[in-house]
Amino acid sequence: MPQRHKASMTALPDTDSTDGKIIEKCVFKTKHKPEVALLKIIVGKHVFPTKQVTK
Repeated sequence: MPQRHKASMTALPDTDSTDGKIIEKCVFKTKHKPEVALLKIIVGKHVFPTKQVTK
């Protein structure tokens, strides 16, 4: 039977408060395996970035 692993969920910072998008990051970590990260876009659509975000 496959092992079940818990994921950590994090809401990413809102870098553009005008677009109405919410982004969640889900990270799965398993010993001796590569980390897998998924980004979930809530209330959004596919668009090409028009500006560069700096950290």
